[in-house]
Order: sequence, then C-alpha cells, then structure tokens
Amino acid sequence: PAPLRLWVTMPGSLGRWLRTARHLQPRQLAGQVRLRLRGPRAPRPASEGAPPLALRAPSVPFLPDPPYAWCDGARRFRLRHREVVFPDRIDWDYADAGPLWAFDLHGFDWARRPALAPGARRALLLDWIARHPDGVGWSPHPLSLRAVTWLRLLLTPGAFGADEGARQSILASLGAQLDHLASNLETHLLANHYLSNLLALTLAGVALEGPGAAGWLRHERLLRAELAEQVPADGLHVERSPMYHALLL
Repeated sequence: PAPLRLWVTMPGSLGRWLRTARHLQPRQLAGQVRLRLRGPRAPRPASEGAPPLALRAPSVPFLPDPPYAWCDGARRFRLRHREVVFPDRIDWDYADAGPLWAFDLHGFDWARRPALAPGARRALLLDWIARHPDGVGWSPHPLSLRAVTWLRLLLTPGAFGADEGARQSILASLGAQLDHLASNLETHLLANHYLSNLLALTLAGVALEGPGAAGWLRHERLLRAELAEQVPADGLHVERSPMYHALLL
C-alpha cells in the first residue's frame, strides 16, 4: 500500500527516527523528549553529613568478585580482556578503550578483589571522589553499578581499614551520587539500564538510613513492576540475551 511504501522509503533522519520510535513505549518516548528538552542534570556536591548505614554486615556473604574486572591497586587495570596501565595517575576520563571499558572502570567491581589492601582500595575511591566531579562516571548506568559495589564494600568488614573519616567521605559522596541518580532515571532507554537504576536506589534505601534513604526506598514499587515486566513467567530476561540472563541472576 502507498502509506507503507511512504513509511519505508521516507528519506533522511525523519524516516529513520519514525521507524525507530514506533517500537518505543509511551514512557520511553516521554523520557526521550524530556532528556532532549532538559538535558542531563549536572551532579551536585555532597551534602553536609553522610547517610549512616542501617546494616553492619550482610546476612549472607556477597557473591565473590567477578574475574573479568582486575586492578593491581594502583594504575594497572584489566577490564573486558583489555589491559590499560596509566603512566602517572588514573585518568578517570580515559576513553581510548571504548565506552564499555570506561563503564567498567567507573563501576568499581575491580575494587572488590580480596587481594587489594584496604589502604589501596580506600585511596582509589577517595581519588575518584576528589578528581571526578562530573563526566562519564556520573552517567546513570555506571553510577548504578558503582553504588551497588560501594555499598557491598561498606558492608564488608575491613574493606577500608579503620579510617572512619574515609568511610564518612565515601558515604557522603555515595549519598550525592544516589540523589543524582534519582533525578536522572534512564526512562528514555528502559530495559537493563532502567532496571540497574532501580536496583541501586532500592538497595541503598535498605542499606542506609535517613531522609535520603527513605526517598530512595520509594523506588521499590517501580522495581517490583519492572521486574515483573522484564522477567516473565519463564524466568528469562525479556531481551533474550544470555549475557543479560547471567548478569540479572
């Protein structure tokens, strides 16, 4: 039919946009429009005081650190089977290895290695806080992954040694990151990115205390709805990707 021929052959970016948009959910379209009108919100500095931990240790041990994320505790990183050695100090804006490598760098799974000395682990987190006030690490997806990792480390006895001042700095930064995440949910993408946002905020609401934590925990309702949508009765992730199945599990 003529309308279909027009749709398929529509020239330029308008046709491409329309052929893409027809697959998007209404809330996804609304998120795309909102992001383009508003743009991503800038990170805010840490507020005075840090949200206290509501827990002191997990009721069961966390799963071990993933083997694909490795750091020597200083300037050598091996992520996604690619090794990068920073000559002087870590370049948190490093982009030469691609965006997924950068996401893994800012996700901090490599910091969970038991072999890392508490002082080295502590110094790496504090360096990120001091030298990365904005940039790729503040994108919602790596921020979500990092928030979960930092919470795991904060709930692991001895992970940062006995430096209570450093723990408070990490908690204060984490609170600011979670506030930023709550204002930048990836509704324009949905899928696994949006799920990671809601998982991080809900976990933070359980693990931390205070007014901020109460606000983060309110995302639990959205998380339950998203899990019901993304994990149907067969138990597989709706995107049908073995990688996502493994990550979600």
